[in-house]
Amino acid sequence: MFRTVKINILIGNIIYLLSAVCLFGGGHIDNYGYAFLGLYILYIFATFPKESSFVFFNTITVPLYLFLLYYFFTNGFNIKNVLSIFGKVSPALIAFLHYRLMNGSADFLKMYKMIILVSFIIIIGFSVNALVLLQINPMIMREIVSTDVDESIIVGGGFGLPYSLAILVPNLLLIIWSRFRAKEYYNWEIYLILLFSIVGTMLIFRAQYMTSVLLFLFGIYNALLFRFKLKEKLVFLLGGVIFGSFFYTYLPSLFTLMGINEDSILFDRFGEISSLMSGDSHEAHDFAIRMEHILNTIKIFFENILFGVGHTCNYGYEQLENIGVGLHAEWFDLLAIYGCFSFFMYMFLYRICKLKMNKMNVAIYSFILMGFLNPLLQYQIFFVTFYMAPMIYFYYSKNRL
Repeated sequence: MFRTVKINILIGNIIYLLSAVCLFGGGHIDNYGYAFLGLYILYIFATFPKESSFVFFNTITVPLYLFLLYYFFTNGFNIKNVLSIFGKVSPALIAFLHYRLMNGSADFLKMYKMIILVSFIIIIGFSVNALVLLQINPMIMREIVSTDVDESIIVGGGFGLPYSLAILVPNLLLIIWSRFRAKEYYNWEIYLILLFSIVGTMLIFRAQYMTSVLLFLFGIYNALLFRFKLKEKLVFLLGGVIFGSFFYTYLPSLFTLMGINEDSILFDRFGEISSLMSGDSHEAHDFAIRMEHILNTIKIFFENILFGVGHTCNYGYEQLENIGVGLHAEWFDLLAIYGCFSFFMYMFLYRICKLKMNKMNVAIYSFILMGFLNPLLQYQIFFVTFYMAPMIYFYYSKNRL
């Protein structure tokens, strides 16, 4: 009986990994990812009906289903788009399911650990591929989301890859540091995480997204402060502001060290932020544009509080942009697009964040911050924030290994 359960888990893990590879990769292979995800959910209900029913049909998921139901009725009954949103947020539910399945057995824990280790290898592969492409074309990570290149080159969904790394890598650095302090020098898994962190950090700086760089630095700072009490955090916050101002002057040198040219967008963004910090907001064009997008989005929400404006244009990105929705800050964009029904999504995310498995998940803070700066309803973002981050802490905290 126990052997049968282990085989069922192994088969399920293989199906889920196939889904994760395709959905994380993006481009034209994500369609296969949704197919594998659907197959996995059917399989897991057949093999573990009690646990699956508990996860997918409870008070946590009700707000998500209400949100998707509204989207379904206002999007011309387009079930494909509904499944797309469900697929993007699914890592949070799958993590909850895996957490319940493995919590009672050390053997099951080892089997689910395989998903994390293979995920590291897969994302390293995407990152190395992206770094090679960036060496040829420094703008490839930006161009890939707006041209047909995305249909032929797979680099982790364009901007989804560097932003997901900016959320995850700071948390890994603490794990590496704690393992080395414990003098665990001969564990190959830790060296895999170290390699992942090095490659990931290089890509964060090379991808030409200043927001991901700042998100990465915020993640490191937040991870370092996570275990301190409130008074200690306030002291470190003051010290962090002073250190940040000092460190900021050396960012250009760090950019150059990462192989970034002085005529790149990243240097331009750095100049804009420097101008903003010095009080000259007129030179901060990107910041001004983002603020204009946010203000327009908020205005649209107040003019369409109940239903939003998404249903008026079939939720098409170009159409939403044409009518003034900024599409640069997810927390505000949701309000403008879905109106009051967006609060169902907020409620779902809040309940997911409060789950026991996310108690020590510091990646959530970077996730929340990113929602004020960029779109985040992306599979890559949810996978690292709500699947990899809590599972990695569960496996590699000081009480494990």
